[in-house]
Amino acid sequence: MYVLTKKQTRPNQDVKFFDIRNVELVNKEYRDYWRATYVATNKCIFVQHNLSPDQLEMTSVMMWESKTDYEAFIADQTSLDEFLNKYTAYNTTHNIITETVNEEEI
Repeated sequence: MYVLTKKQTRPNQDVKFFDIRNVELVNKEYRDYWRATYVATNKCIFVQHNLSPDQLEMTSVMMWESKTDYEAFIADQTSLDEFLNKYTAYNTTHNIITETVNEEEI
């Protein structure tokens, strides 16, 4: 298994975090694609988001069946077009800092 932990830090609580649950930022078609391609197939086993007490940081933990499955996700053109590139652009525009906290194969 491959576990990836990322942290996003936003400038204030008025700025929404970009994540797949946010229906204003991620369209239903992509959420359905994500579920069918990665969740229903058990490639992505677990996703958890935790907010800091001041709600300015969100730590996300993703557990993948393998690093290869994660690499397929970040190379997938649909995921790039409908999620990953939008995630990067949104975070840049809204001054959200994203960092990888930990990644490990277990």
